[in-house]
Amino acid sequence: MGHTKLDDQLGDSSLMACPSDTFKVFIYMLSRCGPDGIARTSPPGISSHCYLPLDVVRKAIKTLEGPDPDSRSMADEGRRIRRADGGFFIINYWKFRERKLSMAPAAIRQRKHRGTIGKAQSPLQGNVPSLTEAEAESHANVTRCHKEGGVFFDGSAWIGLTPDVLTSLSLKFPVRDIPMELEKMAEWIKAEDHPERNNPEDDRTEFIERWLKRPIWESQRREET
Repeated sequence: MGHTKLDDQLGDSSLMACPSDTFKVFIYMLSRCGPDGIARTSPPGISSHCYLPLDVVRKAIKTLEGPDPDSRSMADEGRRIRRADGGFFIINYWKFRERKLSMAPAAIRQRKHRGTIGKAQSPLQGNVPSLTEAEAESHANVTRCHKEGGVFFDGSAWIGLTPDVLTSLSLKFPVRDIPMELEKMAEWIKAEDHPERNNPEDDRTEFIERWLKRPIWESQRREET
């Protein structure tokens, strides 16, 4: 089941200058978008659900696939969608999704100030464990490395996975579920019987791309080893 938050500046987008049918098709695609940024639908399906003639839907798709010189986004010359296996990849999906999620830490700090941390039911509002001296030092080392660029795993979380990095990965690997694959990578790195994998100062950029380039069956086999 897809769930996409709309950007609060959508009203200022150059998309508003497009015909209303194009806007309608794009919003429908957003509503069908999965966690990998792919809206699994087809022109006939869109036509049926949006109550639009098939030729109108195809014209709207062609517009969304084309460059937009007036777009605020520099990604892929302002294009909004790209064909992908199973449907259409929303090019800026990750960029806007992560920008919205990045507001979460501020909300947590506000709840902590109010003394509500630990009282709410959400896992995000639970007690945050304090770092040991060794963990704090490790985190500081990774932070210093990250200032020079790169993607790192500090033993519990990814560091350096900016919206631009995630968008780039989604564009390169539109058929992969990027969040799910990153979780698998983290579990592989944290494997207790292979402590040598878990070096927080290793730049994981090439590792991530190699992982995503592997056939799906080979990735699954790697998880088990």
